[in-house]
Amino acid sequence: MPTLIVIDEAWLLLARDRFGQKLEEWLRTLPKKNAAVMLATQSLADIERSPYRSIIVESCQTKIFLPNAEARTEQSADLYRALGLNERQIELLSYATPKKHRFYSSPLGQRLFDMHLGPVARALVGAGGREDIARAKTLMAQYGDDWPYYWLLERGCHAEGQWWRQWRKRQSQYTKKEEGDGVFCTDNTDDDRPAHRAESWPL
Repeated sequence: MPTLIVIDEAWLLLARDRFGQKLEEWLRTLPKKNAAVMLATQSLADIERSPYRSIIVESCQTKIFLPNAEARTEQSADLYRALGLNERQIELLSYATPKKHRFYSSPLGQRLFDMHLGPVARALVGAGGREDIARAKTLMAQYGDDWPYYWLLERGCHAEGQWWRQWRKRQSQYTKKEEGDGVFCTDNTDDDRPAHRAESWPL
């Protein structure tokens, strides 16, 4: 079974030699076992200072960079160049919009992405802080499977919350119908959710 090991705030662990040794083992052996490692850190300097920098850069060939207004400063630019970006790509990062753009780089190519995330997507996939997680758990405990409705309301997505509640009600009705006579119904005729687009610019 494919496995993804996600290591957030990796700088905390990269500072520990014992973990660094384990990370090197994973990066060398896990690809043969249909597994991958994803490292997330807030600063490129965390990678630069790590004694395991070479194996990290060599093994993690797919990189996603966040916008950085300071990307063209001498110190930052050197770090980006060490990770394979050219001057044009560094310039793009310096002008990119935070929480909107991402720069993707891999052996397959490089692109600056604009995901055009709407308010619902930002309310869901953009909520990852401790307070957000704690609040989500509270809503789950209070409302069970209906918690997304209240979550969306709290984040100002009233129309989308109402749509979700109606969709949830229809799904419950279809489930009961299926259990009653073995017939499963689908209904997409009134699905008026706004479509989200993803755009990218090749370099």
